[in-house]
Amino acid sequence: MFKLDTIFTWGGGTASLLGILACFRIDGISFWNALGDMNGRTVFLTGSLLILAVGLFLKWRETKVTPRNVQHKIRQWLDTFNLSHRVHNFAPWHFTLVVTFNDLPMFIGRPKILAGRYILIQARIRGVIEENMSAFERLSQSERSQFYRELALETARARISFNWEDLTNITINRYIPITDRLSESEVIETLNDIYLSAVVIWNTTALRLSESPRLTQPPLAPAPTLPSGPTGPTGPLQIRDTEERRKHDAWEKEQAESGTMIHLPRESEKRRNTPPS
Repeated sequence: MFKLDTIFTWGGGTASLLGILACFRIDGISFWNALGDMNGRTVFLTGSLLILAVGLFLKWRETKVTPRNVQHKIRQWLDTFNLSHRVHNFAPWHFTLVVTFNDLPMFIGRPKILAGRYILIQARIRGVIEENMSAFERLSQSERSQFYRELALETARARISFNWEDLTNITINRYIPITDRLSESEVIETLNDIYLSAVVIWNTTALRLSESPRLTQPPLAPAPTLPSGPTGPTGPLQIRDTEERRKHDAWEKEQAESGTMIHLPRESEKRRNTPPS
């Protein structure tokens, strides 16, 4: 079934061509007669221009990503990043490539489902490494349920979507729509996202199953004590400062009583002389 934009494109192009011919009063008979009067150079020039136009059209079409050339485009992008890949036969997909990204094998292909309009990048990993498998088997039923809940929580926080039968068979999938805006950066970024998703799963299971170091609580800090040095409340400097202040206060009162100066009471004296309300 043709798409509406395809119908409009071909219909509009045909109508425009007929309109141009009508404007220049070119019909089928006159065009045939003109072809009979053409010499060899004219035919050569016309053929060359036609070949050039077809070549430019095919070149422009090659820059656009379509379901027909998406496999060729992806292989070019993988070669650009020097990623090892090979072709794999898988009947449910139009094509399948096995790619090694950071030592992790992944599948890139175009599934026949969803009208073949999507690229699927998939990684199948083992969620628990061999060293921790025995620890997982020793977990009780309640501990396994708690383990699965913690794994689901961590993967949800990391926005990781995966399918699993058990911890030895986990599949991480990413679908990418095939459009003319599909680029190599999007494909490489998706490969990296899947690899990081696998790293999150590996570390989550390892952290839960491996032996964790025991952390002892540090002793409580002692109550702070006042400094006992020369500047402390009982130090010689602090005592000397207090004596000097008392002598100065007594001198101010003597001057105020003799009328030489006016004594202004301090805040402490105001609070002391103010009657309670």
